[in-house]
Amino acid sequence: MMTRIKACVVVLPLLLGACEVDEAPRGVDRTLKPNIVETVEPYRFKNCSGELAQGEADRIRRYLRGLGLTSQDVLIVTLPKGRNATRDVQRRRTMTSLLLAVPAQKRFIGATDFRDDCKSDSEGIIRVVRTLSVEADCEAGAIPNGCTTAKNLSAMLVNPADTFLPQPTTAGGYTRPTE
Repeated sequence: MMTRIKACVVVLPLLLGACEVDEAPRGVDRTLKPNIVETVEPYRFKNCSGELAQGEADRIRRYLRGLGLTSQDVLIVTLPKGRNATRDVQRRRTMTSLLLAVPAQKRFIGATDFRDDCKSDSEGIIRVVRTLSVEADCEAGAIPNGCTTAKNLSAMLVNPADTFLPQPTTAGGYTRPTE
């Protein structure tokens, strides 16, 4: 009996050590890393409204025009929650109309609930993301010859923005940082 216990004590750690699995090598697509730049611009709807003041709309247009946007850039527009669903739809239409002439890709983020809120948020953000290039991140764990393949693939990408989506933007609750 004592021999069995000693054998278990000696063999058990060896068996458990054999259960450890090495991390799987990364594929070529996981070695590609985009180089991005981004900027965030807050905007404000009129109080308790789905409309922008004319001065605010002009300011947004000037700001976006100054960035020299292309179809490879991405605009992520966070829409503030209105008092009801009708106001939310109006705000989406206002921003869609305002950004219609902007050549960038557009993604809108709004509240996903249907609650009627007793107060209305009026401030949202426009996040602009531009993918400048794609590079290979060759670190240990890549598949054999994966670094060379990844470098070749990154050099062949004509429109890097088509390959990568920007990191998610948090919906709602955005507060302008105090200066």
